[in-house]
Amino acid sequence: SVGDVSSALMEYEFKRASDAVLSLADYANTYFQSHEPWKLIRSDRKAAGSVLRNCLQMAKAMIILMEPFMPSKMAVAWRQLGMGSLDNVRFTDAVQPIPEGHALGTPKILFSRMEDSTVKKLEEIFRERIRRAEGAEEGVEGKPMISFEQFKALDLRAGTVLEAERIKGSDKLLRLIVDIGERRQIVAGIAKVYSPEELVGRQVVVVANLEPVKIFGVESRGMLLAADINGDAVLLRPDRDVPPGSGIR
Repeated sequence: SVGDVSSALMEYEFKRASDAVLSLADYANTYFQSHEPWKLIRSDRKAAGSVLRNCLQMAKAMIILMEPFMPSKMAVAWRQLGMGSLDNVRFTDAVQPIPEGHALGTPKILFSRMEDSTVKKLEEIFRERIRRAEGAEEGVEGKPMISFEQFKALDLRAGTVLEAERIKGSDKLLRLIVDIGERRQIVAGIAKVYSPEELVGRQVVVVANLEPVKIFGVESRGMLLAADINGDAVLLRPDRDVPPGSGIR
């Protein structure tokens, strides 16, 4: 649904968002093939028109929802629907009916089929890049080594969670107020592992000098450090209480 795609993007779950759009594409393809409008028009022109209208409506929704992933291609597809510019279109417009009598643009093929020879060439390029990456100097888990100066650029501080609450509309995000020598609002995707109640009073490790971002409409000014255990976050903390704002080195 539109809500699924919107919430996934707000939580930076890009694969989940694209999967939701592709599910709609699969449904639209099945709908088109099963109703066979190229045959239906011979026996029931009105029913064939209804099928094609539904297909156009689904195409409109897919164009709007895929625009964040493929802006150039979706702009072309939007013009083919006779819709003009996508600049001021909102996700909620995906469910708005196409006006009756709306004039369509000129249809053109958006994507061409890849020949087997092209696929093989791309596979060779991909394998070569893997070989080069494996031969490069790497750190833990294949990540590049960094200098001590780069590490010193991180402002890591011990903090104490003062407040914690769920963010409405998300089953993953919590809004935290953390004392790191100053009060900071931080959005953390740990709601499936930690309840707000068990976090209050807990000490955490915070990256304090990240640029502020808005997540689900809530400003976040920092990030909690956590270990990733099979997709679950396990928060890092000092092994004994330290004053909030203490530097981590």
